[in-house]
Amino acid sequence: MFPPHLAAQGIALHFQGQPLVLDLIRNGVADISFSVHSYNADRFPLIMGLELPFSAPDSRSASVAAWRTYEEFLADKNEYRGVKLIGLWATGPANIFTRDKKIETMADLEGLKIRVAGGIAKDIAEELDMVPVFAPATQSYEIISKGVADGIFFPTESAFNFKLAPALGHGLVIPNGLYYSTQYMLMNQAKWDSLSPEDQEILTRLGGEHLAELAAESWDSQDVKGKTGMEAEGTEFTTADGELLENLKQELAVFEERWLKIAEENGVDGEAMLAYFREQVASLN
Repeated sequence: MFPPHLAAQGIALHFQGQPLVLDLIRNGVADISFSVHSYNADRFPLIMGLELPFSAPDSRSASVAAWRTYEEFLADKNEYRGVKLIGLWATGPANIFTRDKKIETMADLEGLKIRVAGGIAKDIAEELDMVPVFAPATQSYEIISKGVADGIFFPTESAFNFKLAPALGHGLVIPNGLYYSTQYMLMNQAKWDSLSPEDQEILTRLGGEHLAELAAESWDSQDVKGKTGMEAEGTEFTTADGELLENLKQELAVFEERWLKIAEENGVDGEAMLAYFREQVASLN
């Protein structure tokens, strides 16, 4: 995706999602990397407004709308201080997967141990009276199959590609997503400044909305493939609707209320930002 001649200029690429990525790039240990905002949610309080429940039907609309919203409302808020933001995007919508229990009512959620990565996923689990279980994604199959966790919050793509289908009897699809996980690509600021204007222009063109579209194309296609693959392996999918969906929306409305207060404290018109984001999502569907 990026020009191969950049490697010849000594640019060190780092492609491992972990909490320290932001500092690795800022300190010049690596020149380019990508990671997940929720790994450092406290450093990105404003971006977290793009992960709220029921935000978008797919990765494409969430990703492109997120980039446009960042440019319109957040580019001057310095959440990426000390680094150069190349682009950001969103995963597909997160759903609720369980090993044994089919979720039909809110009561079915209470007390379930659910694997989460942190950030809004952890907060949602707690709000729904579930028990967050923290573990790397690579350990998800082990902890679910052994009963350490009863299930997981994940996009369908991830549940499939981490090969969790044999351990997951049920998948509850949440229309417009239980939440979204936003991700980002960063470059060390000094390395960016050392590039020629021509190379900066290339990276700018390949990043931004172009990168959001590219990442989303992969997420969305893999979500479709993942659902088909998991069904073939025995996972039963149902879609939250009716009273269950309305109750979920009521319970999780608190996250927007909390974020609006954070936005106000940081000098952002949160209501205008969310309205713009939702307009962009609607325009992309």
